[in-house]
Amino acid sequence: MPRDLLLLVAAVEAELAGAGEGPWRTLTLGVGAVEAALAIASLDPAEISAVWLLGSAGAYPGSGLELGEVVIGASHHLALDLARGHTPAPLPRHAAPHLPPAAAADSTLRRVATVTTGAVTTAPADAARLAALGQVEHLEAFSVARWAERARIPFAALLAISNHVGPDAHSQWQNWRTRAEHAAGATFRRIIAG
Repeated sequence: MPRDLLLLVAAVEAELAGAGEGPWRTLTLGVGAVEAALAIASLDPAEISAVWLLGSAGAYPGSGLELGEVVIGASHHLALDLARGHTPAPLPRHAAPHLPPAAAADSTLRRVATVTTGAVTTAPADAARLAALGQVEHLEAFSVARWAERARIPFAALLAISNHVGPDAHSQWQNWRTRAEHAAGATFRRIIAG
């Protein structure tokens, strides 16, 4: 069976709305790394040509990213160890699947490393520590990226910055989330249209 299905995924339905209708299938993942992994694992990778994740993300301190800016997640990290415990070496903590050709050809968006955490980071010390791994925080990106990498399916995360990671993250996200969701969707449509 040929891989000809373009898959568009997001944590919640609202994050898919900005993309509108098109020749793609959509999947709502749920919130967090576990829900995303369960949702994406239900798919048959033999049918899928590329996966695009749309959503909002928090910018880490020092990233230089502005609220409303759309970025492409090109590499993805897992950081569930805020308690600073021992993480067994076999646990995958990095994924970098190939970008879909349309995403790779787009030179207008900044490519960033995403960091998947177990919750929205609010402590400044933790935000500063996680900033060493990437520029943006997103709760589902690693799960989807790791699945795509294992299945050898191109993957891109189009994320619009809805907040700065830290104490005000949730209130900023509430104020910016709708604009971010629409910006990510509009960017996807622009890139797909070529």
